[in-house]
Amino acid sequence: MMGCSWAEVPAGRWRVRPHSGLSPVSRCQIEADASWETVVAHQPEGAFARLAPFRILSFDIECAGRKGVFPEPEHDPVIQIASVVVLQGSEKPLVKIVHTLGDCAPIVGCNVSCFFMG
Repeated sequence: MMGCSWAEVPAGRWRVRPHSGLSPVSRCQIEADASWETVVAHQPEGAFARLAPFRILSFDIECAGRKGVFPEPEHDPVIQIASVVVLQGSEKPLVKIVHTLGDCAPIVGCNVSCFFMG
């Protein structure tokens, strides 16, 4: 099996990992168990020559900073966090979100969530 290559486990040869009230082991949407003998590793040819469509998260944190000083958490509160999720190879983002402390005008094509301390 090569790195970043496609692999599959045939239907019926895997099972969803039970958690019995325990926390998941990873941050995957689905955790499954299968024997290594059932994994089919595809050669990187034809339809399997492309990379899997990774989701890429980029974010930017803005602080109410002091002029000429790099923000410090003890003095400069976070006032905005913006995030963009892109499917690798795509030019159009899947999601654009801005979380703000206080009010924010609407931003076209972006989900804006305003939060207030209280």
